[in-house]
Amino acid sequence: MRALSIAVAAALALLCGTSARSQPCGAWVSAVAQDLPNSTIWSYSVTNTSENERFTLWFVGIEVDEGVGILEALAPAGWYADISQPSFIAWMCISTEVPSGGSVHGFGARFTSAPTTQKWAAQFTNLETGETVPLYGIVATPEPAGLVALLCGLATTGAYLKRKRA
Repeated sequence: MRALSIAVAAALALLCGTSARSQPCGAWVSAVAQDLPNSTIWSYSVTNTSENERFTLWFVGIEVDEGVGILEALAPAGWYADISQPSFIAWMCISTEVPSGGSVHGFGARFTSAPTTQKWAAQFTNLETGETVPLYGIVATPEPAGLVALLCGLATTGAYLKRKRA
């Protein structure tokens, strides 16, 4: 059991460390849901976490589970929303790109049902070279079920460790 937990921790550290070092840019996409009688509305915020000021964010996309219908998408001022793909929402900047350290709020989507998984894709432009850099991740959502699962897992692990030491 201990070997498995060490292997998982090492794999996660390697994965996180590699992606952080190999990517010159970064983003954080968070979302909050509001359930309605016949649909679910999600509000998104996007932050350009790039350490290098040369990288500006100009594209954000959200991919949801197949079978979750996208009814509409809302875009903040200066952005355009495209829902022509069945399970993907694309937001493209049509005015000022998001600079390093900047955030944009006001992205939104209305779905036929609540997505269980949401992945994001972002595109950055290197202002010096014109190079476009893609980046991918999972949308951060404050889901109560996830918190309960985490706490139950921690409690179980703590109880196991107490028994092991005794």
